Amino acid sequence: MSTAALAIAALLAASLPGSYACEIAQTTVVTENGVLSGAPNQFPEAHRPGWRFGVEVRERANATPEVEVRWPPASLIELGGTYAAVVLEPNHLVVTAMARSCLFGSTNCPVLIQLAAREDGSLGFTILPTGLTRRARGSSELTQMNIIFTGSCRRQNGS
Repeated sequence: MSTAALAIAALLAASLPGSYACEIAQTTVVTENGVLSGAPNQFPEAHRPGWRFGVEVRERANATPEVEVRWPPASLIELGGTYAAVVLEPNHLVVTAMARSCLFGSTNCPVLIQLAAREDGSLGFTILPTGLTRRARGSSELTQMNIIFTGSCRRQNGS
């Protein structure tokens, strides 16, 4: 790892490591035809428990940080595990992962997760799963679909 990369990782380590409780606040659905009109941008309050998850950012000696994602079991996106992070700049990192199931009804969809530290000690996040869905009910033709989740994470006590 280069000296510059280690310096960036050290700056990142000063504020990001710790455990966080996260909650999705908004969603946007994007297909080959653009943003879906009428797509919900908020989850109904009854569905909120399934859209909360945990994140732990860990510093690693002489390496980039790692991120553990703890998603509740039986959620529409089964995204969990520990992943090496890429430092985009101090206090901003990205993780690529593979979800075991997706909202789209497919399995094993790729997911990009961005985490950015805020001055108040919280994190802002963007989660970008991508997959395929049927063009119409009963159709065998598939189309690309992306959902953009955004929200925030609050630092847990003691971390």
